[in-house]
Amino acid sequence: MGFMMLENVKKIIFALVAFPVFVFCLVNDQNESYISYAKDIMNEFIKQSTRDYKIDCIGSGGGFAKNVDQIAIKFVAYRRATVEEARELEVSLIKNLLERINTDKRIKPYLSEYPFKAKNLDISVSFRKKNAGRYLDESVALVFLARGKIFYDYINPKTEELVTIMNESYEEALKIVNSAALTDMKDNEMSLWQSFCKMLFNKEKI
Repeated sequence: MGFMMLENVKKIIFALVAFPVFVFCLVNDQNESYISYAKDIMNEFIKQSTRDYKIDCIGSGGGFAKNVDQIAIKFVAYRRATVEEARELEVSLIKNLLERINTDKRIKPYLSEYPFKAKNLDISVSFRKKNAGRYLDESVALVFLARGKIFYDYINPKTEELVTIMNESYEEALKIVNSAALTDMKDNEMSLWQSFCKMLFNKEKI
């Protein structure tokens, strides 16, 4: 049952990104203050994300029946992505949005739980060609967060259907991204130190 629901979610997400001009929005028009707060947070997050990561938002919404229970945002990136690149982007988006939500004092009383967690988010990024065509080279076609887990899908070139490469919890993905960032930082520090030593050595020779 859970597998079938997940497959249906994947099909819906991919159907949406197949037609970038189609935008969905689940936010109702009730004049509730917490809905306005959620919209403000989402709009600012979308603006920053589209600017910083060169991605386009194709839809946003969530579950706001009695409180803020779920927030959903769909993006499309017109480029190819590896699992590592998709992971780094997805984790950055999730981390950024959670921080915005959990530090906003206005919306805090209306959250279904505090702190708001990854399981309360639905963030997806579809990777497509600039002409909106699909990559059929088994690179990541879709990365999305569902029930606190991040799924990485590619398109089977024979059937043109989405196939899951792997999945991992948000926490696992966050550890991997943080570890990679720490390694890069140490490598950069070592490179700077080596350059500094080389410069001193060359001065001494002169």
